[in-house]
Amino acid sequence: MRGLIRILREGKLTAYILRRKRWVNLVVCMLISLLLWFLMALASPQGYTKEINVQVEWPEFPAGYVVTDSTTIPENITVELHSSGFGLLNYTIKNLFRSVPAYTPHVDPATLDTEGGTWVLSEKQFRSQILSDILPTAKTILNDTLRNINLSPNTVMIPYEPLGSAEADVIFTSQVNFGKKPNLRLVDEVGLAPERVTLYAAQSLLDSLQSSHDLIVRTDTIAVRIGDPGRIRTAIALIPPAGAYVQPDSVIVTLTTEELTSRTFVSNNIAIEGLKPGYTLHLLPAQVRVTYLINKTSAQESTLPDIRLYVDASKVALEDQKSLPVKIRDFPEDVELIQLDPDRVNYILEEKNTGAKL
Repeated sequence: MRGLIRILREGKLTAYILRRKRWVNLVVCMLISLLLWFLMALASPQGYTKEINVQVEWPEFPAGYVVTDSTTIPENITVELHSSGFGLLNYTIKNLFRSVPAYTPHVDPATLDTEGGTWVLSEKQFRSQILSDILPTAKTILNDTLRNINLSPNTVMIPYEPLGSAEADVIFTSQVNFGKKPNLRLVDEVGLAPERVTLYAAQSLLDSLQSSHDLIVRTDTIAVRIGDPGRIRTAIALIPPAGAYVQPDSVIVTLTTEELTSRTFVSNNIAIEGLKPGYTLHLLPAQVRVTYLINKTSAQESTLPDIRLYVDASKVALEDQKSLPVKIRDFPEDVELIQLDPDRVNYILEEKNTGAKL
Protein backbone atom coordinates (compact mmCIF):
# COMPACT_ATOMS: atom_id res chain seq x y z
CA MET A 1 0.00 0.00 0.00
CA ARG A 2 2.83 2.40 0.89
CA GLY A 3 4.38 1.67 -2.51
CA LEU A 4 1.10 2.53 -4.30
CA ILE A 5 0.82 5.77 -2.35
CA ARG A 6 4.37 6.67 -3.28
CA ILE A 7 3.67 5.95 -6.96
CA LEU A 8 0.60 8.19 -6.86
CA ARG A 9 2.63 11.01 -5.26
CA GLU A 10 5.30 10.75 -7.89
CA GLY A 11 2.74 10.81 -10.74
CA LYS A 12 3.69 7.41 -12.08
CA LEU A 13 0.17 5.93 -12.04
CA THR A 14 0.11 5.22 -15.78
CA ALA A 15 3.38 3.36 -15.68
CA TYR A 16 2.17 1.36 -12.69
CA ILE A 17 -1.07 0.30 -14.43
CA LEU A 18 0.64 -0.71 -17.66
CA ARG A 19 3.33 -2.75 -15.91
CA ARG A 20 2.68 -6.50 -16.08
CA LYS A 21 -0.76 -5.84 -17.67
CA ARG A 22 -2.29 -4.62 -14.43
CA TRP A 23 -4.88 -2.70 -16.51
CA VAL A 24 -6.56 -5.97 -17.45
CA ASN A 25 -7.22 -6.76 -13.81
CA LEU A 26 -8.49 -3.21 -13.30
CA VAL A 27 -10.98 -3.45 -16.18
CA VAL A 28 -12.24 -6.85 -14.98
CA CYS A 29 -12.82 -5.48 -11.49
CA MET A 30 -14.74 -2.48 -12.88
CA LEU A 31 -16.98 -4.71 -15.01
CA ILE A 32 -17.71 -7.00 -12.06
CA SER A 33 -18.57 -3.96 -9.93
CA LEU A 34 -20.87 -2.61 -12.63
CA LEU A 35 -22.63 -5.96 -13.00
CA LEU A 36 -23.16 -6.27 -9.24
CA TRP A 37 -24.53 -2.73 -9.09
CA PHE A 38 -26.93 -3.49 -11.98
CA LEU A 39 -28.20 -6.69 -10.32
CA MET A 40 -28.69 -4.91 -7.00
CA ALA A 41 -30.63 -2.13 -8.82
CA LEU A 42 -32.91 -4.67 -10.51
CA ALA A 43 -33.58 -6.31 -7.16
CA SER A 44 -34.76 -3.04 -5.63
CA PRO A 45 -37.89 -3.71 -3.52
CA GLN A 46 -39.50 -0.49 -4.77
CA GLY A 47 -39.70 -1.81 -8.35
CA TYR A 48 -39.81 0.20 -11.57
CA THR A 49 -42.39 1.65 -13.95
CA LYS A 50 -42.41 1.23 -17.74
CA GLU A 51 -44.56 3.47 -19.95
CA ILE A 52 -46.14 2.10 -23.14
CA ASN A 53 -48.12 4.29 -25.56
CA VAL A 54 -51.06 2.46 -27.11
CA GLN A 55 -52.59 4.05 -30.21
CA VAL A 56 -56.39 4.32 -30.08
CA GLU A 57 -58.31 3.73 -33.30
CA TRP A 58 -61.81 5.03 -34.08
CA PRO A 59 -64.35 2.97 -32.10
CA GLU A 60 -66.48 0.56 -34.10
CA PHE A 61 -69.99 1.87 -33.45
CA PRO A 62 -72.86 -0.26 -34.80
CA ALA A 63 -74.62 0.81 -37.98
CA GLY A 64 -77.11 3.58 -37.35
CA TYR A 65 -74.98 5.54 -34.84
CA VAL A 66 -72.32 8.19 -35.27
CA VAL A 67 -69.81 9.92 -32.97
CA THR A 68 -70.65 13.62 -32.58
CA ASP A 69 -67.40 14.83 -31.02
CA SER A 70 -64.23 13.15 -32.26
CA THR A 71 -62.04 15.26 -29.95
CA THR A 72 -63.12 13.09 -27.02
CA ILE A 73 -61.24 10.13 -28.54
CA PRO A 74 -57.57 10.30 -27.44
CA GLU A 75 -54.89 9.52 -29.98
CA ASN A 76 -52.94 7.48 -27.43
CA ILE A 77 -53.48 5.93 -24.02
CA THR A 78 -50.42 5.70 -21.79
CA VAL A 79 -50.11 2.37 -19.95
CA GLU A 80 -47.80 2.33 -16.92
CA LEU A 81 -46.63 -1.17 -15.93
CA HIS A 82 -45.20 -1.21 -12.41
CA SER A 83 -43.19 -4.34 -11.61
CA SER A 84 -39.83 -5.55 -10.39
CA GLY A 85 -36.70 -4.70 -12.32
CA PHE A 86 -36.10 -8.32 -13.36
CA GLY A 87 -39.67 -8.69 -14.62
CA LEU A 88 -39.59 -5.48 -16.69
CA LEU A 89 -36.17 -6.38 -18.10
CA ASN A 90 -37.43 -9.78 -19.17
CA TYR A 91 -40.56 -8.19 -20.70
CA THR A 92 -38.51 -5.55 -22.58
CA ILE A 93 -36.11 -8.10 -24.05
CA LYS A 94 -38.86 -10.43 -25.29
CA ASN A 95 -40.80 -7.55 -26.87
CA LEU A 96 -37.76 -5.74 -28.26
CA PHE A 97 -38.74 -6.33 -31.90
CA ARG A 98 -42.51 -6.34 -31.44
CA SER A 99 -44.69 -3.32 -32.14
CA VAL A 100 -47.56 -2.47 -29.85
CA PRO A 101 -50.81 -3.05 -31.79
CA ALA A 102 -53.40 -0.29 -31.97
CA TYR A 103 -56.42 -0.53 -29.72
CA THR A 104 -59.89 -0.39 -31.29
CA PRO A 105 -62.65 -0.03 -28.67
CA HIS A 106 -65.50 -2.48 -29.19
CA VAL A 107 -68.95 -1.01 -28.64
CA ASP A 108 -71.69 -3.38 -27.48
CA PRO A 109 -74.97 -2.41 -29.22
CA ALA A 110 -76.89 -3.41 -26.09
CA THR A 111 -75.23 -0.57 -24.17
CA LEU A 112 -76.41 2.17 -26.59
CA ASP A 113 -79.53 4.30 -26.27
CA THR A 114 -81.63 4.65 -29.42
CA GLU A 115 -81.92 8.41 -28.81
CA GLY A 116 -78.18 8.93 -28.33
CA GLY A 117 -76.05 9.65 -25.30
CA THR A 118 -72.49 9.10 -24.07
CA TRP A 119 -70.63 5.80 -24.36
CA VAL A 120 -68.08 5.27 -21.59
CA LEU A 121 -64.90 3.25 -21.95
CA SER A 122 -64.19 2.47 -18.31
CA GLU A 123 -60.79 1.77 -16.82
CA LYS A 124 -61.88 -1.74 -15.85
CA GLN A 125 -62.91 -2.58 -19.43
CA PHE A 126 -59.75 -1.15 -20.95
CA ARG A 127 -57.52 -2.79 -18.35
CA SER A 128 -58.92 -6.24 -19.14
CA GLN A 129 -58.54 -5.71 -22.89
CA ILE A 130 -55.00 -4.40 -22.42
CA LEU A 131 -53.89 -7.61 -20.72
CA SER A 132 -55.79 -9.93 -23.06
CA ASP A 133 -55.45 -8.32 -26.48
CA ILE A 134 -52.95 -5.46 -26.57
CA LEU A 135 -50.22 -6.59 -24.17
CA PRO A 136 -50.84 -10.33 -23.73
CA THR A 137 -47.21 -11.05 -22.88
CA ALA A 138 -47.31 -8.64 -19.93
CA LYS A 139 -49.53 -10.96 -17.93
CA THR A 140 -47.53 -14.13 -18.70
CA ILE A 141 -44.03 -12.68 -18.39
CA LEU A 142 -44.53 -10.37 -15.44
CA ASN A 143 -46.93 -12.78 -13.72
CA ASP A 144 -46.93 -12.21 -9.95
CA THR A 145 -44.36 -9.42 -10.16
CA LEU A 146 -46.93 -7.15 -11.87
CA ARG A 147 -47.94 -4.89 -9.03
CA ASN A 148 -49.99 -2.19 -10.75
CA ILE A 149 -51.26 -0.87 -14.10
CA ASN A 150 -52.04 2.83 -14.48
CA LEU A 151 -53.90 4.27 -17.48
CA SER A 152 -53.85 7.87 -18.68
CA PRO A 153 -56.54 8.86 -19.39
CA ASN A 154 -58.24 6.19 -17.31
CA THR A 155 -61.76 6.87 -18.66
CA VAL A 156 -62.93 7.85 -22.15
CA MET A 157 -66.40 9.30 -22.70
CA ILE A 158 -67.62 9.46 -26.33
CA PRO A 159 -70.90 11.24 -27.23
CA TYR A 160 -72.98 9.63 -29.98
CA GLU A 161 -76.27 10.14 -31.78
CA PRO A 162 -78.48 8.20 -34.19
CA LEU A 163 -77.35 8.49 -37.80
CA GLY A 164 -79.66 10.58 -39.99
CA SER A 165 -79.81 11.20 -43.73
CA ALA A 166 -80.99 14.01 -45.99
CA GLU A 167 -80.90 14.96 -49.66
CA ALA A 168 -78.39 17.71 -50.47
CA ASP A 169 -77.75 19.79 -53.58
CA VAL A 170 -74.35 19.56 -55.27
CA ILE A 171 -72.58 22.85 -56.03
CA PHE A 172 -69.66 23.10 -58.47
CA THR A 173 -66.78 24.85 -56.66
CA SER A 174 -63.81 23.35 -58.52
CA GLN A 175 -61.33 25.52 -60.38
CA VAL A 176 -61.05 25.49 -64.16
CA ASN A 177 -57.51 25.66 -65.53
CA PHE A 178 -57.22 26.54 -69.20
CA GLY A 179 -53.46 25.96 -69.13
CA LYS A 180 -51.64 27.66 -71.99
CA LYS A 181 -54.88 28.59 -73.76
CA PRO A 182 -56.32 31.62 -71.94
CA ASN A 183 -58.53 32.32 -75.00
CA LEU A 184 -60.96 29.61 -73.88
CA ARG A 185 -64.09 30.20 -71.85
CA LEU A 186 -66.98 28.19 -70.43
CA VAL A 187 -70.32 28.28 -72.19
CA ASP A 188 -73.66 27.05 -70.92
CA GLU A 189 -74.08 25.81 -67.36
CA VAL A 190 -71.87 23.23 -65.70
CA GLY A 191 -73.54 19.82 -65.88
CA LEU A 192 -73.61 17.68 -62.72
CA ALA A 193 -74.73 14.06 -62.54
CA PRO A 194 -76.28 13.50 -60.11
CA GLU A 195 -77.36 16.97 -59.03
CA ARG A 196 -78.50 15.73 -55.58
CA VAL A 197 -76.81 13.25 -53.25
CA THR A 198 -77.56 11.68 -49.88
CA LEU A 199 -75.81 13.19 -46.87
CA TYR A 200 -75.33 11.07 -43.75
CA ALA A 201 -74.55 12.67 -40.37
CA ALA A 202 -75.82 13.03 -36.83
CA GLN A 203 -79.43 14.17 -36.85
CA SER A 204 -78.57 17.30 -34.84
CA LEU A 205 -75.99 18.29 -37.48
CA LEU A 206 -78.49 17.78 -40.29
CA ASP A 207 -81.09 19.89 -38.46
CA SER A 208 -78.50 22.66 -38.00
CA LEU A 209 -77.56 22.60 -41.70
CA GLN A 210 -81.21 22.72 -42.73
CA SER A 211 -82.00 25.64 -40.45
CA SER A 212 -79.04 27.64 -41.80
CA HIS A 213 -79.91 26.72 -45.42
CA ASP A 214 -76.46 25.20 -45.80
CA LEU A 215 -77.51 21.67 -46.67
CA ILE A 216 -75.23 21.48 -49.72
CA VAL A 217 -72.24 19.43 -50.86
CA ARG A 218 -69.38 21.08 -52.75
CA THR A 219 -67.11 19.56 -55.34
CA ASP A 220 -63.41 19.27 -54.62
CA THR A 221 -61.43 22.46 -55.29
CA ILE A 222 -58.97 20.55 -57.47
CA ALA A 223 -58.39 22.29 -60.79
CA VAL A 224 -59.99 20.78 -63.89
CA ARG A 225 -57.50 21.14 -66.74
CA ILE A 226 -58.92 21.94 -70.17
CA GLY A 227 -56.68 21.84 -73.23
CA ASP A 228 -58.97 22.05 -76.28
CA PRO A 229 -62.38 23.60 -76.89
CA GLY A 230 -65.39 21.35 -76.81
CA ARG A 231 -67.15 19.22 -74.21
CA ILE A 232 -65.40 17.17 -71.54
CA ARG A 233 -66.73 14.86 -68.85
CA THR A 234 -64.77 14.05 -65.71
CA ALA A 235 -65.41 12.62 -62.23
CA ILE A 236 -64.77 14.95 -59.29
CA ALA A 237 -64.86 14.01 -55.61
CA LEU A 238 -67.37 15.61 -53.26
CA ILE A 239 -66.44 17.40 -50.03
CA PRO A 240 -69.22 16.97 -47.44
CA PRO A 241 -69.58 19.19 -44.35
CA ALA A 242 -67.38 18.31 -41.38
CA GLY A 243 -68.76 15.39 -39.43
CA ALA A 244 -70.71 13.94 -42.35
CA TYR A 245 -70.21 11.64 -45.31
CA VAL A 246 -71.94 11.49 -48.65
CA GLN A 247 -73.07 8.86 -51.13
CA PRO A 248 -72.14 8.77 -53.90
CA ASP A 249 -68.82 10.35 -53.04
CA SER A 250 -68.24 11.79 -56.53
CA VAL A 251 -70.17 13.27 -59.44
CA ILE A 252 -69.70 13.43 -63.21
CA VAL A 253 -69.04 17.03 -64.29
CA THR A 254 -69.69 18.15 -67.87
CA LEU A 255 -67.94 21.31 -69.07
CA THR A 256 -68.41 22.94 -72.47
CA THR A 257 -65.83 25.45 -73.69
CA GLU A 258 -65.36 27.55 -76.80
CA GLU A 259 -62.38 29.33 -78.31
CA LEU A 260 -62.21 33.11 -78.40
CA THR A 261 -60.50 35.32 -80.95
CA SER A 262 -59.28 38.91 -80.74
CA ARG A 263 -61.01 41.71 -82.65
CA THR A 264 -60.46 45.49 -82.76
CA PHE A 265 -62.50 48.47 -83.92
CA VAL A 266 -62.34 52.25 -83.47
CA SER A 267 -65.25 53.99 -81.75
CA ASN A 268 -65.91 57.70 -82.20
CA ASN A 269 -69.25 57.54 -80.43
CA ILE A 270 -68.33 58.37 -76.85
CA ALA A 271 -71.33 59.64 -74.92
CA ILE A 272 -70.92 62.54 -72.49
CA GLU A 273 -73.05 62.19 -69.40
CA GLY A 274 -73.63 64.48 -66.43
CA LEU A 275 -72.54 67.70 -68.15
CA LYS A 276 -74.15 70.83 -66.71
CA PRO A 277 -76.42 72.85 -68.99
CA GLY A 278 -74.77 75.74 -70.80
CA TYR A 279 -71.47 73.95 -71.41
CA THR A 280 -69.92 72.01 -74.25
CA LEU A 281 -67.26 69.33 -73.74
CA HIS A 282 -64.78 68.42 -76.46
CA LEU A 283 -62.86 65.16 -76.02
CA LEU A 284 -59.23 64.79 -77.09
CA PRO A 285 -58.90 62.37 -78.77
CA ALA A 286 -62.47 61.83 -79.84
CA GLN A 287 -61.81 58.23 -80.87
CA VAL A 288 -60.93 55.17 -78.78
CA ARG A 289 -59.55 51.85 -80.02
CA VAL A 290 -61.56 48.96 -78.57
CA THR A 291 -59.98 45.49 -78.40
CA TYR A 292 -62.07 42.55 -77.25
CA LEU A 293 -62.31 38.74 -77.27
CA ILE A 294 -65.27 37.03 -78.86
CA ASN A 295 -66.07 33.47 -79.87
CA LYS A 296 -65.12 32.53 -83.40
CA THR A 297 -68.72 31.97 -84.51
CA SER A 298 -69.79 35.49 -83.57
CA ALA A 299 -66.55 36.93 -84.95
CA GLN A 300 -67.50 35.76 -88.45
CA GLU A 301 -70.59 37.98 -88.41
CA SER A 302 -70.30 41.40 -90.02
CA THR A 303 -72.00 43.31 -87.22
CA LEU A 304 -69.93 44.70 -84.35
CA PRO A 305 -70.85 43.96 -80.74
CA ASP A 306 -72.88 46.62 -78.95
CA ILE A 307 -70.14 48.09 -76.76
CA ARG A 308 -71.21 51.54 -75.57
CA LEU A 309 -68.64 53.99 -74.21
CA TYR A 310 -69.14 57.13 -72.14
CA VAL A 311 -67.41 59.65 -69.89
CA ASP A 312 -68.85 61.11 -66.68
CA ALA A 313 -68.61 64.90 -66.81
CA SER A 314 -70.74 65.62 -63.73
CA LYS A 315 -67.79 66.94 -61.72
CA VAL A 316 -65.54 68.17 -64.49
CA ALA A 317 -66.05 71.85 -63.62
CA LEU A 318 -65.59 71.32 -59.90
CA GLU A 319 -62.41 69.27 -59.80
CA ASP A 320 -59.00 70.08 -61.14
CA GLN A 321 -58.55 67.11 -63.43
CA LYS A 322 -57.06 67.17 -66.90
CA SER A 323 -58.57 63.93 -68.21
CA LEU A 324 -61.62 61.72 -67.81
CA PRO A 325 -61.73 57.89 -67.68
CA VAL A 326 -63.56 56.17 -70.52
CA LYS A 327 -66.15 53.77 -69.15
CA ILE A 328 -68.20 50.94 -70.63
CA ARG A 329 -71.96 51.27 -70.35
CA ASP A 330 -73.01 47.87 -71.66
CA PHE A 331 -70.91 44.71 -71.56
CA PRO A 332 -72.22 42.19 -74.14
CA GLU A 333 -72.61 38.63 -72.89
CA ASP A 334 -70.58 37.11 -75.75
CA VAL A 335 -67.63 39.48 -75.27
CA GLU A 336 -64.65 38.98 -72.95
CA LEU A 337 -61.70 41.12 -71.88
CA ILE A 338 -62.43 44.57 -73.31
CA GLN A 339 -59.40 46.88 -73.51
CA LEU A 340 -59.55 50.57 -74.37
CA ASP A 341 -56.73 52.61 -75.89
CA PRO A 342 -56.58 55.21 -74.54
CA ASP A 343 -58.57 54.48 -71.39
CA ARG A 344 -58.53 58.19 -70.44
CA VAL A 345 -59.16 61.22 -72.69
CA ASN A 346 -58.34 64.89 -72.31
CA TYR A 347 -61.09 67.47 -72.71
CA ILE A 348 -61.84 71.11 -73.42
CA LEU A 349 -64.75 72.64 -71.50
CA GLU A 350 -66.44 75.52 -73.34
CA GLU A 351 -69.25 77.82 -72.19
CA LYS A 352 -71.95 78.06 -74.87
CA ASN A 353 -73.00 81.71 -74.39
CA THR A 354 -69.57 83.30 -74.23
CA GLY A 355 -67.52 80.69 -76.04
CA ALA A 356 -64.96 80.91 -73.25
CA LYS A 357 -62.85 77.84 -72.79
CA LEU A 358 -62.38 76.74 -69.21
